[in-house]
Amino acid sequence: MLDFAMHSLPCGLHLEVDTCKSAISECEQMLVKNPELKIYKTRFNIGFSHYKEMFFAWLEYQEKGIKLEFFDWCKPTET
Repeated sequence: MLDFAMHSLPCGLHLEVDTCKSAISECEQMLVKNPELKIYKTRFNIGFSHYKEMFFAWLEYQEKGIKLEFFDWCKPTET
């Protein structure tokens, strides 16, 4: 879901912010119960932590009105 929601970054989200936050919360709860799932990645070889980091970075980027291009400003730590 997060992959779909953030498909058009930096232009915007395809889903509401609250929907994305809810999805992140559900994933975190699932990972607490099933830590072995942390190794799984999407078909693009991207893990949950990357999507979570990018989502919150995008929120910060929007809130602060940063003038740099999003992907020049945001350098994710993990894929």
